This record gives sequence, structure tokens and C-alpha cells, in this order.
Amino acid sequence: MVYEAQDIITGERAALKKLKLDNWKEGFPVPVIREIKLLKKMDHENVIKLKEIVTSLDGNKYKGNIYMVFEYMDHDLSVVTKCSTAPQIKSYMRQLLKGLHYCHANNVLHRDIKGANLLINRRGILKLADFGLARSFVKGENFTNRVITFGTVMTPEELAELRKGAVKRKAPSSSTTEPSKKLKTLGEIQKKAPASGPSQLRVHLIKAKEDMQQAEWNVVEAQKKLRQMEKNHEKASFEIGSLTKYVKRIDQEYAVERDNWVKERCKWAKESSILKSVADKKWEIAAASVVSKKLWRAQEEVVAMKRARWSLPDQIDKLWCNLRLAADQINKLRHDLYLAENKIAELK
Repeated sequence: MVYEAQDIITGERAALKKLKLDNWKEGFPVPVIREIKLLKKMDHENVIKLKEIVTSLDGNKYKGNIYMVFEYMDHDLSVVTKCSTAPQIKSYMRQLLKGLHYCHANNVLHRDIKGANLLINRRGILKLADFGLARSFVKGENFTNRVITFGTVMTPEELAELRKGAVKRKAPSSSTTEPSKKLKTLGEIQKKAPASGPSQLRVHLIKAKEDMQQAEWNVVEAQKKLRQMEKNHEKASFEIGSLTKYVKRIDQEYAVERDNWVKERCKWAKESSILKSVADKKWEIAAASVVSKKLWRAQEEVVAMKRARWSLPDQIDKLWCNLRLAADQINKLRHDLYLAENKIAELK
């Protein structure tokens, strides 16, 4: 199983191929070791590059898993050929042969060439992948007679006849070790070509060279367009990244402002509750002051009454003195009146 991943340091995309270790209880699987050894040995533009071997970190559900990290490829040949032009298919075939030539020059047989194992990136570069069935060999030794693949490789003529329903598919030979063994060589095609003069053959060769040059020119132009599209894609990715960072920054600022607003709101609510309590206290104090004024007035009245009560005996004594003086004056007036009456009686 293959997963898409991204390098957290460089930001480059990568492909993670999970290694199946369920059926291997005694050590690391030998086929995986063989595949890793072959991939580490090869370094070619048309062979998939193994970057490193990584394991899952402890503390998660993927603990103990081991992954092979490859460079990321966007498509495989089985998908791309459905919408490819003839020059593009020629370019893919040329890159496939270059990759196979490199493998064979380094004494490596892939033994599993198919569309799903031929990966293509956005720039149109084809790479050989999945070396699980690959083996090293020594030149001059006999090969095994085991059949690795079960598909039949047919010539274009046989494929055309098969599409018309003229022939049936043939079973693969037991001596087949590589699918390329069934492909016709250029010499066999020339031997079966119709007889013609040297000038006619020269014309065909010149036309074939012109077609090849035109195809190479188309490939160069396509690569230029792809590079320009990659630059535009990188620019757009950079702009998208910048916008994403800006949006994140705006979100963070909004979150900070929202937190500050909530804090201010809570503070205002707290202050308003405090102010309300202070107002209530002030009202209570004012009411208490009114009550205290009434109490003070009542106390003054009580003191005045007490003072008035304390001054009553003096007033009563003073009144008694006045009464005594008045009684004395009345007695004196009575005596004078009595003397006067006596004088009047004597004068008569």
C-alpha cells in the first residue's frame, strides 16, 4: 500500500510504500532487503529513486510500521497512454528503453514490466518502479525457466489481428524471462520489409529521421510548456501559501481580538455589577443618613425635653416666690385699706 506524504522540512511531496511484515515473524523479509539493496545501487533519471527508510513514531496507532520513501510521481503509464499523442508515446518508449538498458548494464533484471510499474511525473519523465521481483544476474550464466508474468507480449501486427478477431492470444512460453523477448528487433523488421531500391530505402530513412526530429522537437516544446506550467504552478502554490498564511494570521488576530472583547465584556460586566453594588450601598447610606438625621433630631428633642424637665423645679420655685410676694403685697394692701377705713371712720 502506497501513501502520499510531505516532508515537514523541505515541503516536498513523497510516496510512502508500507512494507508487509505480517507473514515474517523471524527477522526482516529477504525480498524487501533485496529490493532495497538494488534500489540503493541504482541512480538513473529513468529509475525510481529510494530516498530513505523510515518507521512510525511511538505512541500512535501506526507504531512499528516501516515505510520506503520514494520520490513522488503523479501518474502511471496505464492511465497516461489513454490520452497521449504519438510523440509522447515515442518519448515514453525511449525513456523505458533507457531505464531498461541501465538496469541490464548494471546486471539487474526487472522481471515485472507493466503499465502500473511505469510511473510518470508532471514533466513527462518516465521511471521504472516496483523492484520487488527484480534479481541480480551474472552475464554468461543460464536463466531460470520460471514464468514470472502471465501476460502475453504481442507484436503490433498480431495485436491488430487480435482486435479484428482473426487470432487468439497465445500462452506464454516457459522459456520467457523478460517480456521484451517477444518484441521484434529492428533487423527482423527490415528483413521482412518489402524489397525496394536503395533510393527508396534512403527516402524512408530520411523521412523517419525527419519524423524523429519533429517528435524530439515536439517533446522539447512540450517540456518547455511543462516547465512554464510548473513555474506557474509553483508561483500559484506560493501565492496560495502566502494567502493561507495571511488568512491564518487574520484568524489569529480575530481570535485575539475576540478574546480581548470577551475579557473587556467580562470586565465591564464585573465593573457594572460593582458600580451597581456601590450605587445600592450609596442609596443605603443615604437612607441611613436620613434615618440618622431623624434620630439626631429626635435625640435633640429628647435632650430639650430633658432640659425642660430639669428647669421645671426652678420655674415652680420662682412661681411660688412670686405667689408669696403677691400674697404679701395683697396683705399689705389689705392692711393699708383697713387703716384707711379706720381714718375715715374717725373723721366722721
